[in-house]
Parts: sequence; C-alpha cells; structure tokens
Amino acid sequence: RVRMHRDFHAANYIGPNECSNPNNKNLEWSWPDNGQHTHCRYRYRNDMEVQQKLDGMKVVLIGDSSVRSLFQSLCRSFDHDAGGFEDTMPSHSDAIKTYGSSTLEYKWAPLSVDIVTKLKGLKNSGFAASTKRAPDLVIAGGGAWDKLHLSVTDEDPQSQRNTVMKLAKSLQKVDSPVIWFSPPTINTRALNSDEKRIQMSEESIESIRQMYKELGVTSSVSFVLDGPSFTRERAAESFDGVNYPPSTMDAGAQIIFNALDWVMMAAPNSVEVDLYLPKPGTLSNPYLGLMMICITLIGLFFFDSYFGFGYLGQFVVSNDTVSPGELYDQAFSPIFNRLKISQKDEREPASSSFHGADRHEMAQLLGRSTSSLSRRR
Repeated sequence: RVRMHRDFHAANYIGPNECSNPNNKNLEWSWPDNGQHTHCRYRYRNDMEVQQKLDGMKVVLIGDSSVRSLFQSLCRSFDHDAGGFEDTMPSHSDAIKTYGSSTLEYKWAPLSVDIVTKLKGLKNSGFAASTKRAPDLVIAGGGAWDKLHLSVTDEDPQSQRNTVMKLAKSLQKVDSPVIWFSPPTINTRALNSDEKRIQMSEESIESIRQMYKELGVTSSVSFVLDGPSFTRERAAESFDGVNYPPSTMDAGAQIIFNALDWVMMAAPNSVEVDLYLPKPGTLSNPYLGLMMICITLIGLFFFDSYFGFGYLGQFVVSNDTVSPGELYDQAFSPIFNRLKISQKDEREPASSSFHGADRHEMAQLLGRSTSSLSRRR
C-alpha cells in the first residue's frame, strides 16, 4: 500500500480481496514494471524527474478544454494542487504558470482555425510580453469542436478541410518540437444536448481524427498523443462527454513525459559539444615528423634517453663519467657481473657471447628439462 502511494500516487489502493469482486469498479491507474526483454522504456516518471526534464524549458499548449486539462496535469508535476476541483482559472482563457526556471503557457484555441492563428502568432510576435523567447516545446490539439461549429452547411466541410491543411503547414513551420493531442474518446451519452450527441458523437469525432491524419496533421509533428489510447476504457468517467478527471489526464501527461526522451534529445540549457573529428592526415606536418625521427635516432644510437640533451652535462663537469655512455656502463655493470658477462664480451657480437654465460645457462636449462622428463617416465 505504501509503495503504491509513493511510486504510483495511488491514494485509494484496493486490496486483492476487493479487486476480486466483479462489482467493484473503483480501480486506480498503475504503471507496471516492464521487463528488459520487452525493450519498452515506458515507465512512471515521478515529479523530480519531470522537473529536471522541464528545467529551463518553456512549454506552450494550444487547444481546447482537453488540452487545458493536459496543461493542468503538467502543472501538477510542479504543484499537486494545480488544476484541482477548486481551480479558479476561467475555462475559456489563457494561462501562464512559472515554476522556477520552467514556464508553462496555455492558449485557448477551441477550433482548428484558432490553432492556426495562435501558431502564426507564435512565429511572428511571440505569446506573452513577459515571455518573449521562443518555446522549447509546443503541444497542440483539437478537432472535437470543429464538428459542432464548422459542419452545419454543405459548404462547411470543404472549408474545414482547407483549414486543416493550413494547420498541417503551420505545424511544419514551427521551429520547436511539436506534440499533437488527438481528441480523446467521446462519451456520447454524457453530452448535454441533442445537437452535441448528433454532431459530436464518438463516430463523428473518429471521422475527424481520420481527416486530420489524411490531411497531414499527424505527420507534421514530432509525436502524436493518441487520445483514445488512454481514454477508451475510461469513457464512463467523462462527466460531460468530452473532459476527463485529473487521474485520467495525468496518464496522458505521463505518455508525454516518456516521449520527451526522444522528442527533446537535448535540454535547452545544455552546452552543445562539437563532435567533429578531422580526417586522417589533415593535421600532419612532414617537418615535425622528420624532427621526431632524428631525435629518436639520437636517443637510440647515443644511449641517451633524453634525446641527446644528456651530453650537455659534460660542459658543466669536466669528468667523462657524466656522459650517457659511461652512465650506461655503470647502470648495467651489476647485471653483467651477476650473469658472469664481462663488458668486453657484451660489446662483442652476439655469436661470441654465445660461448660465454649464455651457453652455460642454456645447458643448465636443457639439463633441467631432461631430468624432469626422465622423472615423468
């Protein structure tokens, strides 16, 4: 019960005995852990993760009341009391919420033509005088109210299609990543008028979703939040037929938070690193290469690990013992004595030294190997 409340914010946890009761419908949303074999990265993102992801970002939401509910779900990641049942924000108005360095802005646009107008304003003069900078993420959605207000006469459907095509072009011109929120499932029986139940039924709104898809709206954005995917089984909870309770919209917000992993590849305040690697040979310099070969040869043939600078000590000390050649003999003379090799034999060719201690050592090794073989037999 504690883990459900802490990790999944399930306040009204129902025990196993209550879940087995078929008459009990008071279930809560939960996000089960996905196994690694599923390659699914979708999981519940807590408030701390969301705040870090949106740190320094300006998110602009444009759309109808469903988008407004989504805006309130984003605000609840910073303030749990935002968008609650006692919310005093007017329904058909704009809103701006600032949480630290993060800014969430909502623009009321119930119709597709309103969304086009708001997107043009975003491109030209910005949204609010207090937040002139361009948004880092745009979330737009609509279409449910188009069927009610723009499909009255026979000429309206063609005009609506033209508006939706303009909407698709406007979405393509947005410089920031765009997420499109398609209308959620309509609870037709809960609509409060006969006109709405005829014009805004789930069958009618499904045709609107298909039209938006055919005219290129969904292909013009970075990600599509499919409303029916998380509201289809919760349609009975839609109290007015269109809007859903906060718990349902929070599930849609969680889908967006997961999608930000690839929609927003880099944070807006992050420093871009230039990963350009020069081609092989472009940094080469033949004169520097020749100089390095000469210095290496000096170090090899003059027994000087300081590439010839070891001989400079002779100009300070008159004794020849500081020369690299003499220092070489002093360093290796204990080793020569232990191996019973005279320095004279060491300076001779390898064939002459073979008759000295090397031959003696090889004879000893051969004798040891022969004796070990005889013991094994």
